[in-house]
Amino acid sequence: MFQMSLITASIHPMNLPWLNIDESPSTQKKLFDFLLRNNKVVEKTDWVLSNSSLELEPQGFNLVPKALPIGPFLATNRLGNLSGNFWPEDSTCLQWLDQQSPGSVS
Repeated sequence: MFQMSLITASIHPMNLPWLNIDESPSTQKKLFDFLLRNNKVVEKTDWVLSNSSLELEPQGFNLVPKALPIGPFLATNRLGNLSGNFWPEDSTCLQWLDQQSPGSVS
């Protein structure tokens, strides 16, 4: 049977685990248990879809052969949250792009 995990969790940059973890044994155990469960799920899937691209994170995708980059997708419709996007949108290139022939810019 074909199985696939889709990792699309939204996270604000200030909620990254390594910025908010304390060093207590109970917190470290919770994080370890979470990572262990996550790894077991990945082992049972055929692919893990990732909101990134091979060009952005080649080393990461080399470490996780089941990861399939399908992005990056912008999270512009999430009511002002910075979900999935750490940088503000830069629209300064849109006028130039609009002046190019269809399909000529990749």
